[in-house]
Amino acid sequence: MFLGKKSPALFLTLIFATAAIACFWFQKQYIDKAAQTYKWPKTTGHIVESRVLYPTGFDGQSIREREYSGKMDIQYQYSVSGRKYNSNRYWVFGTLPVNAELDRIVSEHPVGSETTVYYNPSDASESCLAQGTSNSDPMAVAFWTCGAIFLLGVLVPVIAIERERRYRLLFQSR
Repeated sequence: MFLGKKSPALFLTLIFATAAIACFWFQKQYIDKAAQTYKWPKTTGHIVESRVLYPTGFDGQSIREREYSGKMDIQYQYSVSGRKYNSNRYWVFGTLPVNAELDRIVSEHPVGSETTVYYNPSDASESCLAQGTSNSDPMAVAFWTCGAIFLLGVLVPVIAIERERRYRLLFQSR
């Protein structure tokens, strides 16, 4: 029974609806924050560390076979209004680009080189080297996918409830 007082379908619908709304809300926050970086002022910074870290296997050898196995480690220093800051954020949100993109980004930022740093005017300690977000950003895909799955979890019980309502109306009128 879907419409009873202790309806599990309605309860699950509420849970799935809440989860879908949360996924889409987090995605909106994520996109808004990335978009804000296009309005941030810029300054000149210096690369202190620039490398790709790959996990090692039990034999101590680097594991590069998987597309998303590496981690970018670019550290830089910059100054705003005479105050020095250190950061390691390439994008505002930590993303996991594919290894080929990691290698390209690291090669474009050699140790000792100057680079453009974009910083939050409200909090200069928040900065990034690239505005927006990665084209291969799995976080965006994850939020949209989870939201869509939870939304589907809302639609299935709602459709079932509506079918039962129509079924009851049909047989009550006879």
